[in-house]
Amino acid sequence: MAAGSSLGGAIFPIMVKGLVAERDLRWSIRAAAFLILGLLIYANLTVKSRLPPQPKPWNIMKFIKPLREVPFLLTVLASFAFFFGMFLPFNFIILSAESNGMSANLAGYLVAVLNAVSIFGPYILFAAFYGFSSGAFVALAPALIAQISDIRQIGVRTGTMCK
Repeated sequence: MAAGSSLGGAIFPIMVKGLVAERDLRWSIRAAAFLILGLLIYANLTVKSRLPPQPKPWNIMKFIKPLREVPFLLTVLASFAFFFGMFLPFNFIILSAESNGMSANLAGYLVAVLNAVSIFGPYILFAAFYGFSSGAFVALAPALIAQISDIRQIGVRTGTMCK
């Protein structure tokens, strides 16, 4: 899932930029939505659960109780702090690069580079290292939760961390 996120983060900015240049924003967003719909249908038809589903009644305490364990609480707090600041470069890297002289055409690809991890220049180098390190943490956080949790609690605990 984390690898797909990085791949999509590299493909979508380039795809939408090209579509906006050819068509308009509305058709670009529709094309992206149809691509996501197609991939979602494929995933729903091909992914199978390892364990049979066992519906359980919803209980808020299932989400609060794990927060009493210090390793889980520290992992959740660290994840919150990381994700709180992680997306700032996504918002400002293009503006910063353009204001420091990078062409608007090349700067438009920085978010894709940030996700694809390519190294060709000062801003691109930052985008590559940032994309490499942030992608590693995004993939690592759920693995940490799985490592410190009972297998029956992984879903609830991952949901607690991500909310």
